[in-house]
Amino acid sequence: MFKSITIPATIIFICFSGISIAQHTNSDVVQPQEASLEEKLAGSAWRTDYYICTGIAYAKKNGKTVEDFTEFVGNLHDLGKNLEDVVNVMYSVPKTYPNGEAEVLSKTDSQAVVRINRPWSAYFKNGLLLGVSLEEFESYLFGHLMIMGNKIDLQLDFKYEGENEVIITIKTI
Repeated sequence: MFKSITIPATIIFICFSGISIAQHTNSDVVQPQEASLEEKLAGSAWRTDYYICTGIAYAKKNGKTVEDFTEFVGNLHDLGKNLEDVVNVMYSVPKTYPNGEAEVLSKTDSQAVVRINRPWSAYFKNGLLLGVSLEEFESYLFGHLMIMGNKIDLQLDFKYEGENEVIITIKTI
């Protein structure tokens, strides 16, 4: 009995699918547009930050602190192998955001100073994102970077300058 119902149902499905497809013209088909490099970078930065906030929110929901989540993630990731790698990360990551800015202010063999703006702060202009504040997000972000830096004998210090800039000092220890 199953075969006798399945075969006619399959034939009817194929016929109606064919009619449906035949009725569409090329103008009815959605033509996706390739995203620009700027749109791709902005989307990637947003997704990363959204997932960070998701992780923080999940940790908080389960009785953990932002610091607990920071330590967990920081110990999973690597930042690079040396001062040069870290300077490149500090310089390039902010530039993946719309309006992201970074400038290497100084660099020697044992220390570098980088100034960045805070482009991710735009996600918090209306308050919390997934129950996470800008302060919690930056506590995670900078704490995560410090943990990864310590793993390769680098000390990272973050100092706010005005409302929209952070001075990052990276030293060998």
